[in-house]
Amino acid sequence: MVSTISAEEAAKRTAYFVYTDTELAAKKLAELNALDREAFEASIKENNGVVWVLDFEAEAYLLFAQRKEGFQSAGDLERAYQRACMAVELSHSQGGAAEGLLRLYHTQFGISLDGDFEAHTAEVAKAFENSMAGRTITSVDEIAVIFHEACAVGTVNASARTEVIQTLKRYNDVFQLDFNGKFAKVEEAEIAKAMAGRAFSTVSAVQNAFLNRVDELYAALPGKDKPSNSRPGGGGGGTGGMSVDSGSVPVVDKEVMDEISNAEIKETFSDLSDSVWAIPYIRQVYENGIMSGDPDGRFRPEDSVTREEFTKIVLAAFGIEPEDAKHGFQDVEPGAWYESYVAAAARLGIIQGLETDRFGTGLPVSRQDASVILSRVLALQQKELPAAVEEQRFSDEAEIASYAEAAVQEMQAGGVINGMEDGSFRPKANLTRAEAAKVIWSMLSNMTEQQEGGKELV
Repeated sequence: MVSTISAEEAAKRTAYFVYTDTELAAKKLAELNALDREAFEASIKENNGVVWVLDFEAEAYLLFAQRKEGFQSAGDLERAYQRACMAVELSHSQGGAAEGLLRLYHTQFGISLDGDFEAHTAEVAKAFENSMAGRTITSVDEIAVIFHEACAVGTVNASARTEVIQTLKRYNDVFQLDFNGKFAKVEEAEIAKAMAGRAFSTVSAVQNAFLNRVDELYAALPGKDKPSNSRPGGGGGGTGGMSVDSGSVPVVDKEVMDEISNAEIKETFSDLSDSVWAIPYIRQVYENGIMSGDPDGRFRPEDSVTREEFTKIVLAAFGIEPEDAKHGFQDVEPGAWYESYVAAAARLGIIQGLETDRFGTGLPVSRQDASVILSRVLALQQKELPAAVEEQRFSDEAEIASYAEAAVQEMQAGGVINGMEDGSFRPKANLTRAEAAKVIWSMLSNMTEQQEGGKELV
C-alpha cells in the first residue's frame, strides 16, 4: 500500500535523519533487508524514535524500492531516506517550484541539466510539473524518467515550425510515433504547422495531436485507396449553421459481417484474440476510420472510453466535422486534441456537460450517457431505428436516470446496445472500447431514414 503525504506537508518537511543507537541500527538493518514491503514499511515506522528519528514517515514506501541488494550500512539507509524525501518534494512541485528543486537535487537522480533543460528551462519545468500533477511515484527512479519526458514535451513546445518534426524524431523514444506509413505520404510542413506554437501538457497530448493531423491529411489525399465500406462523399443539409453531411455515413453491407476475417484484424491489433467477442465490429470501425488503436498496435478492447473520446468517435462515425467554436466548458483544455470535437458536438446539441461549465473531461462515458448521445445524433441525422429485437425490461431499470430512459429503450429495441446476461442494464457502468465499436457499428447498420406519414423522408 503506497502511502503519500500532502503537498502542504511536502513543502515544510526536511530530510532530517538521526540514529539513536548505532549498534541496534545495524541489527535492524539486517532485519529490514529480509522483510517484504508491508513489513518493511511497518518496521520503519515502529522503530522511529527508537532506532532512528525521521522527520516524516510517509517516505517509507520509497525506501523499500531502493533496498535492491540490501542496505549495507546505516549510511545507506540515511542516503536512501534523503533521496526519498527529495523525490516526494519533486512530485509535489507546482507553481514554478520545479526548476529550483531540479537544480538542487538533479545529481541525486542521475539527471543532467545540460542541453534542452538549459535551453528551454521554463517549458521543461512546466512540463515536469504537469506530469507530476496528481501522480504518485512508486520509485525514486521514476524521477529521471519523468524528467526525460518533460524535456521531450517542453522542447516540442519551444520548437519553431522548422524544428518541431526533428524534435519529435529526436525524442521518439518517448513519443513512439510512426514516421513511415501515413506520415510519409502527407505534407510534413502541414504536420509541423499543427504541432508548433502549442502548449502541450503531456506526452499523450503530443501523440494525439500528431496522429490526428496525420489522419486528417491522409484522409484528404486525392485518389487514396479506401476500404470498400469507407465513408463516401455526398450532399447534405445544414444544421445550426454547420454542415452535417448525412451522405458521409458509411454505406453498410449487412452481409459483410459474415465475411470478416478475424485473422486479419488480429494481425493489426496484437491484443485481439478469438476470445474477444467484438472483433467483427472492431474490424468495421477500424476500416472505416471511426476508431483506431494505440501507438503500440493495441486496440485495448476492455479499456473504458472517456467522454471526449466517445464524442470524437460519434462525430467520426456520422461524418460531422470538428470546428472551432465557443463551448463554455472550463475543463476542456484550449488547444487540446478533443476541443474542436466537443465544441462541434455541444453546438449541435449532441452532448451536454455534467454541469453548465463542466464537460467531464477524462471521465469514462457511462452506458446510459452513451445511449443518450447516440439518440441525439440519430435525431440530428434525421434517422431512426426500426425495432430489431423484442423490448426488454431490465432488472435494474430503476437505476436508469430519468433523462436517459427513453434513449436506453430506443437503443435496446433498435438492437444497438444490449443488457447483461443477468438481465440488468448497468446504466452507470463504463462503456468499454469493445462496446463502443459494437454500438456504433450496430447503429450504422440498423438505422433508416425517419418516416413521416408513413413515407420515408428524402
